[in-house]
Amino acid sequence: MKEDQVYNQLRRFVIIYDLLNKNDYTLRDEFKDVLKDRLKHFADRTFERDIFKLKEQFGLVIHYKNRYGYYLDDAYFQDTSRIESLMHLVDSTVFKLKNLKTNGIIFPFTADNGQGNEYLYDLVHAITKKHKIKIRYKDYWKQEEKEFEVSPYLIKEYNLRWYVLAKREKELKLYGLDRILYLKVLDNSKGIKTKIPTDIFKNIIGVSEAHLKPEKVVLEFTSRQGRYIKSSPWHSSQKIISDNDESLTISLKVGINWELKEEIKKNGMQVKVLEPQHLVEEIKEELIANLAQYN
Repeated sequence: MKEDQVYNQLRRFVIIYDLLNKNDYTLRDEFKDVLKDRLKHFADRTFERDIFKLKEQFGLVIHYKNRYGYYLDDAYFQDTSRIESLMHLVDSTVFKLKNLKTNGIIFPFTADNGQGNEYLYDLVHAITKKHKIKIRYKDYWKQEEKEFEVSPYLIKEYNLRWYVLAKREKELKLYGLDRILYLKVLDNSKGIKTKIPTDIFKNIIGVSEAHLKPEKVVLEFTSRQGRYIKSSPWHSSQKIISDNDESLTISLKVGINWELKEEIKKNGMQVKVLEPQHLVEEIKEELIANLAQYN
């Protein structure tokens, strides 16, 4: 299947699921109107195949009731992690810009930021079909390459880089697509069954250490930087404690992982950590060590 055909199929999946998720019941004519409006095309046989694939590949329990339409059956547990991951992928900047036909107007990424994006379609195929993949992976910290099989579950984007959450034997881990040197979908394989919570990344900024228990973090920004923080919040838990001409103070309820600390350090003199005290001390020690490099 060609890339644009795959992309259109994924968009249909997302549109159909979105309507099912928002409505108690959805008539075929409603699906038809929305699909024709967004994709400029609707075919009954294609629609029936899409409903079947949403059941078979994504495990959704979809029923039809005369005069009411299609609905998600609440009597069954609906594991929506795979379809929610697909929604995030299709709605992403990478996929939207990849399919724009206008050239010379949008320059979305540097060459480095696009590394590994060529694996996105294969990963979506493997996840929806519940197949394993074989990858050759380069560990940046250990500076070594290894080839192994994993069972992929979902795809996550952060800072224009893509990651796949996958299980290797008993270890559930994130793998950066930019570090994958080779990827092959093992079409005759069956992945390891694991239920992944749809809110697995809810309590963190970024992608690492999703298991961390969230803590209250209080940050004080200069008034100038505060305007950016208000317009582009760091996390869904962000709350404003005080906002005046001199500063903006916010609170977050997040796990204190690498990405949070990097965001703080990137803001330099524009931010000060107020709570918790152990994070204050950690950032202070790193800044002192950083300053020592210039002595």
